[in-house]
Amino acid sequence: MINKLFKGLPLIIMLFSLAGCGGEGSERSPTAANHPEPDSNVGAISGQVRTSQGRPVAEASVAVSPHPIAGQSAPSRDGLSTTVATDQTGRYTIENLVPNTYDLTVSKDDFISQTRQVRVEAGRRSEVNIMLAPADENGGDTDSEKDNPSEITPGGWIAFVSRDMLQDQDQDIWIMTAAGTSRTNLTRTNSLWDTGFIDDGRLGAPKLEAAPSFSPDGTKIAFETYRNGNYDIYVRSLSGGKPIHLTDEDSDDRHPDWSSDGNSLAYSSNRDGRGFNLYLIGLDGGTPAQLTDSSQRADIYPAFSPDGTKIAFEGVTFPERSEIYLLDIADTGTVITLTSGGDNHTPNWSPDGRMIAYQSKGDIFLTRADGSNFPNGQKEIPLTNTRDNYFPVFSSQVEEKALSNNTVTRKFYIAFSSYQWGRNEEILLLRIEERSDTANWSIKSRVVSNLTESRWNHESDPDWH
Repeated sequence: MINKLFKGLPLIIMLFSLAGCGGEGSERSPTAANHPEPDSNVGAISGQVRTSQGRPVAEASVAVSPHPIAGQSAPSRDGLSTTVATDQTGRYTIENLVPNTYDLTVSKDDFISQTRQVRVEAGRRSEVNIMLAPADENGGDTDSEKDNPSEITPGGWIAFVSRDMLQDQDQDIWIMTAAGTSRTNLTRTNSLWDTGFIDDGRLGAPKLEAAPSFSPDGTKIAFETYRNGNYDIYVRSLSGGKPIHLTDEDSDDRHPDWSSDGNSLAYSSNRDGRGFNLYLIGLDGGTPAQLTDSSQRADIYPAFSPDGTKIAFEGVTFPERSEIYLLDIADTGTVITLTSGGDNHTPNWSPDGRMIAYQSKGDIFLTRADGSNFPNGQKEIPLTNTRDNYFPVFSSQVEEKALSNNTVTRKFYIAFSSYQWGRNEEILLLRIEERSDTANWSIKSRVVSNLTESRWNHESDPDWH
């Protein structure tokens, strides 16, 4: 429980272990000995291409071309574009690039191509690692996906938490497209906070923002911040302006989640002095309404159902036993238990309200929101199996298609944070396909993209709109 409730506190031990590693920015890493830093007039890009299982991809095509900015494109020294191939270890290097923003596209037969925007600076080498997923489970595109490519590409925006482990201890809220592009820092210390929004009076004190939550209309983000010795809830408009300080207590107010009508927020707080319970507060502030009242359980990470009638949440009993519970708001606050086993965390609803994703023992699982078994008899469906995956969040759309022979397919996506490939967290994208007919039902999942590809940043806790 301590780890869950205080996840946002500085990771001092890790900072000391990284001391002296060098590097700067989310795309950079220490340069290998056989790849010295470029000269002061040009930059370079290097990295590794891997499969979704972490295996290197040899002979993949890596193409770089200037990203158009205001109708202008800056060429590389060797031409408008450059293409290289990865070696047997999946590594690639592109030298002699003039400072500019570039589109980096990686492709290989039988894999889904990936494109990233990369900023190249003079005298710097940007490290960009790319994950390629097979075009389908058998290595090729399905006919339906060839005919409808837009149907297999999720849209929207993802908010997430990022901490630069080499530069400082601050932790900020960022947003990006569901393709991993157009990254924007919403809470950078030297911009938003220095407007006088918050000042704890301590030079060099860590500023920790976490738990971003999009409003239903996508115009605002609620989040928690640790600034004055405790956590408070704030709401920021994506159009700008000063964030709203929604809770201002001596207690810890954490894990905000929007009601389906966008008029209020559920959150967890220890304001009563007896442990964490769930509360509901309107956007105009005021006295919050208490939703749960348990002295035997800490109630955290509330998640409203799409229809607004229920709240799924994580309940922690001592010592370190966590289950997913369901609070029925419409039925006089009835609480039922959805999971068992004692290690289940951070629930999130599917957009159609049928299922809840959650993290258990380091992997992502699905369960039915009504507590019943899936058609195959299972109560819980594992979606990953690497024991290092956390904070699942559904995309806001489900792609449903009726096929021949009374077969119906539903495709949806889950973003989650993962330690799969190293000591830093990254945001990965999981694709799930559910298929049913009159006699059979199946569900399969696979990781299709790494959205952040950051070697020295910890990036976690996504929310999707």
